Order: sequence, then structure tokens, then C-alpha cells
Amino acid sequence: MPEAVFSIPEPLEQLLNFSERVFWAVFDANGLMCDCSQSFNRILGEFDEIRGRKIEEIFLHSYPTEMRLHLKDLGAADNAGPVLLRLAMSGRPCRVLACLYGAGVFCWGEVIGDSSSTGLNELSRLSGKIQELLGNIRQQKEELEKDLRAAGWLQRRLLPQESKFPGWRLAWKFRPYDCAGGDLFGVFSLPDKRIVSFLIDVAGHGITSAMMGVAVAQNLHEFGVNSALRAADPSKFPILLQRLEEEFPIERFNLYFTMIYLEYCPDTRTVAFVNAGHPAPILHKAGSLPCEIKEAGPFVGLDQSNLIPVNEFQVSPGDRFYMYSDGITERRNQAGDFFAKGLILDFLEHNCDCELGDLVEKLLLENDNFAAAKKADDDITFIGLEFCG
Repeated sequence: MPEAVFSIPEPLEQLLNFSERVFWAVFDANGLMCDCSQSFNRILGEFDEIRGRKIEEIFLHSYPTEMRLHLKDLGAADNAGPVLLRLAMSGRPCRVLACLYGAGVFCWGEVIGDSSSTGLNELSRLSGKIQELLGNIRQQKEELEKDLRAAGWLQRRLLPQESKFPGWRLAWKFRPYDCAGGDLFGVFSLPDKRIVSFLIDVAGHGITSAMMGVAVAQNLHEFGVNSALRAADPSKFPILLQRLEEEFPIERFNLYFTMIYLEYCPDTRTVAFVNAGHPAPILHKAGSLPCEIKEAGPFVGLDQSNLIPVNEFQVSPGDRFYMYSDGITERRNQAGDFFAKGLILDFLEHNCDCELGDLVEKLLLENDNFAAAKKADDDITFIGLEFCG
């Protein structure tokens, strides 16, 4: 038996897995096969175990003869160049280079069927093909990353550029899972001093989710600008929701999104909003405990906008309204526990005296510390709106 277990470098063995010509085999001192490449099974057309078979069951002399091939016939070829043999099971000619390996013999062989192909040529061809495929994969990856960066740039261009609006302060953190994500939000004021804000979360990550988010945001902005109804009139929201259902049915993109859309009317100090499948926003009225507004309906894309209620509340100076994506509450700590909504409510209660921007920063830091700095599995967005009067 050989003195040690024989092994082939892994990259070469992987190439052999694709080969229809090249093989290796090891025979022990008794002429029994003790190991071989996977390609040899395929070349022999054998899917059963061929280890343990005698050398004469594997190879024949290249010329017709009754003489059986013996291990010494290969051993004699050590350092003498390749020998021509035939495969006993098919009669196919092969060229075998043999060398002593312990008390046995190691054989490197190739089936020869035409003069234009050798084992080295085949390995070179296979290696070249694999390198070509790897190159294509790298190119596709680079193009995808470039597209993601472009999508991320476009998303950031749509984010609010100001932190103050008529009667309101804004603070936010926007952290996509990758260069671009499915979260997107906006806050803008209208000529009649109405304030419009929204937060959307498209399922998934990547370019498709990001671009769908951009398209939804454009629809919401257009609706807010063109709407002639007052924000406190609840009849406008079903019109918006039905429009979104028509533009973004789930079967069109195989995607859906959750959303909060709100409008503030300065004449009545009334905020009206709809929640389509999104985590419940939090209203923290000055001097009271923060609480969730849980009235919501299904996400957009199911053609069930009639099930989405319209919520309204009035604001006074110091009131705060928070919206966030589920990337925050779905973060886990080392024990596997979620950053539950109760933790957000407790944090807001105990940090209500903080300036709004500091509070948002501290909340995200709290979320990171909870997850022990482990990267989030989803986009993270947190928005705070404070009514100043």
C-alpha cells in the first residue's frame, strides 16, 4: 500500500471533475486500485465503486496480446516516459505516465482519441472556460454594484434637504441595507402651508425595490402637490390609495410596499394620515406618555384599499410624531430577542427632554448597541416630527 493517503491540489481536482479525458489512479503493491479521480469513473462508464479492482481489470496492453498487464509493467515505466495502454472496459486507447509511489504506482493518464487534443489541452480549455465564466460573473457584479450606487444616489437626492418646515421641525436617520434599499421617505411644504410627509418600505432590497420606492415617492409627491382638498378632509385619502393600487398591483412587479402618508392642515392644526401595513406610528403629546396609533389596513398591492382607515388628531406646540421602518424592531441581540416596540416607547418616554435631533441619534445608537454592532438585516429609517406652533 502507499505510505500516505494520496491527494491532488483542490483546483486541479475541480478541473478534473469536468474532464472526459484526463484521470489519475493509484495502485498498491498488489496491483489493486486504492484511489482515483472522479473523472476516471466517468471515463470508464462505471458508477459503482472501482477501488479494489485489479490493474488488469482496468488496463490492457496497447497491442493485442493474451498477456495480462502487471504492476511491474507500469513500474518499469518510472522516469521512462508515458506508455500506451487500452482501457479494459471499452478498449479506448490511453496514454499513461506512471511513477513509483511508496510500494505502489501513481498513474496520470489521458484518453487519446484524436491527435488534436491532449490532456493538457483539455485542462487548459476547461481552465480557460472557467476563467471566462468567473470574468463574466465579476463583470456582472461590478455592473450591479454600479447600478446600486446610482440607485442609492437617486434615493438620497429625494430625501429632505431641510430640517425646518412651517410650524414643524424634522429629524431623521436613513440607513439602507446596501447602497440602495426599499425604504424611502419625504417631507415637503405646499404653498398653502400644508405639510406633507410619507414613509414607504418596499419589500426586499436592491435595485428593483429602490426604483419602485422612487416611483411611489414621485406619485405621493405629485398627489400632495396637485390635491385641491384640505388635509383635514378624509375623502382625499381613498382617492390616493386607489390610485396607488392601480399603479402598483402586486402582480406587476411581484413586490408590495407598506406606507404611512400624512398631511397637516395649519388652519385646524389637524394631522390626517393613512397607514397601509406599516409599523404603527407613535404620537407623543407634550406632557403625556408616548402611544402608538394602531389603526391600519393591509399593505398596498392587494387591491384592498377600502380596508385602510383614515386617522386624524390635532397637535399643540411640543407634540411629536414618530415613524419608522421595521428594520429597527426586527434587529436582534445576542440572545435572539427583538428590539421590540416597547423599547422604543420606553426610550421616548425617558428621553422626552432631549432636542429632537439628539433623540433620534441616541435612539439609533441604542438600537446599534442592542444588536451588539451586528449589521442590520434590513433598511433602517426613523423619522421624528415636532410641532412648534
